[in-house]
Amino acid sequence: MRCDEVQSRLDAYAFEELTPSVASEVDSHLRSCPRCRQSLARLRRLRAILGEAEAPSRPEGFAHRVMASAHDAANRRSSGAPWDPIRWWRSASAPMKAAAAIVLIVGQLVGLAMGRDVLSTPRQVRDSQVTASADGLDVYNTSFLSEAPEGSLAGSYLALVTTRDGEASE
Repeated sequence: MRCDEVQSRLDAYAFEELTPSVASEVDSHLRSCPRCRQSLARLRRLRAILGEAEAPSRPEGFAHRVMASAHDAANRRSSGAPWDPIRWWRSASAPMKAAAAIVLIVGQLVGLAMGRDVLSTPRQVRDSQVTASADGLDVYNTSFLSEAPEGSLAGSYLALVTTRDGEASE
């Protein structure tokens, strides 16, 4: 047995928790290795010192306070209290605040870019409604739905926004 294996098992050896075969291997190593014998002697001295030491006294009501604190923490987790963004913002670190601000700004920019076409749609609809002979699909910019199969959701929508002759319903 090598020193590192013996060192890892010295604690169990000192408390006689090893199987007899492993204990005999450790014994034979200890007979030939002064360094491991010194480690075992230190471990036994430490065990003796700790055995003689008196346990420190607990403050009055300590166990009750610990249990009450644990109970309160469990209740806070399970109460399903709503998320408080103000409290989160105050307790967040500076990098977390910077990341949140960046995400907010990027989200706003993406929203504006995506909404750009939505903002211009009413003018296009007004311009196309001026033309008296405008097709219903053109008025609402739904020409891409003209290929929709009958009975589909797109086909049902087209039936709602157009009349029988294909013009926009009022």
